[in-house]
Amino acid sequence: SIGLVRSGEKLPGSYAFRLFPKDTFRRFATVDELTSYIRNATRGKIGLVQIAHQINWELVNPVLVHSFIAGFDNIERVICFEKVGHNLEFRITSINAIYSELFKYDNQILSYSNQLWAAGPVDEIKENPSAQWVRNNVVSSSSLDTDNDRNNNRPLHRPTQ
Repeated sequence: SIGLVRSGEKLPGSYAFRLFPKDTFRRFATVDELTSYIRNATRGKIGLVQIAHQINWELVNPVLVHSFIAGFDNIERVICFEKVGHNLEFRITSINAIYSELFKYDNQILSYSNQLWAAGPVDEIKENPSAQWVRNNVVSSSSLDTDNDRNNNRPLHRPTQ
C-alpha cells in the first residue's frame, strides 16, 4: 500500500497493485546481482521492491506476487520489512531469505529467485502514475480519517467512484 492509502483509507480486496511499468521487471541470476540492483534502483534510500510472476514466455502482463519495503543496514545489506501472507504478521528479514523462498501460485510451487523483480525509492513511487491511478480509482473513501488528514495539513482525498 506504499503511497496508495492515507490515514483512514482502505483498499478493497487485495493490495496487489503493480507500481512499476511492466518493462522494468527483470530476473536476477544471483542474490548479489539483485542486491546491487536494489541499491542502485533505490539510490540507497528506503525503497519498495515488487516481485511479479510471468505467466507466459512474453512479458505481456506479469502478475504481482509479492511486495515489501527494503532498506540497508550499516554494512549495506538489504534488510526487508514484509508481510509474508494475508493472515500472517509482518517480519524483518534479509533479501537473501526472500530470494530463496518458495511460494504457491496457481497450484504450483515456485521460487522467488526465478521471478521478475523491480524496485524504486518510496518517495518517487508515492507520486508515480500507477499510485495516482489506484488512489483515484480504487481507494475507498468510506473510512477517511478527515480529522487526522486536516490536522496533518494534507488535502482530503476523495477518489472518483
